[in-house]
Amino acid sequence: MLSSVFTEWAGMIFRWLHVVAAIGWIGSSFYFIHLDLSLKPTKDLPEGVTAMPGRCTAAASITFSNT
Repeated sequence: MLSSVFTEWAGMIFRWLHVVAAIGWIGSSFYFIHLDLSLKPTKDLPEGVTAMPGRCTAAASITFSNT
């Protein structure tokens, strides 16, 4: 009796942790897509450079640069 109650509670907790992890996964995917799309090419590229380095700002004013 007690083991079946424990099994049900463990299954329910595992299911809810799985739901929370899925929501976090999807949210972080949207966040990184936003970061990727917000990269802007810089105008001070030297002559002959074909790469397009960009900059974007993220939460808490952290600046990322791929230059």
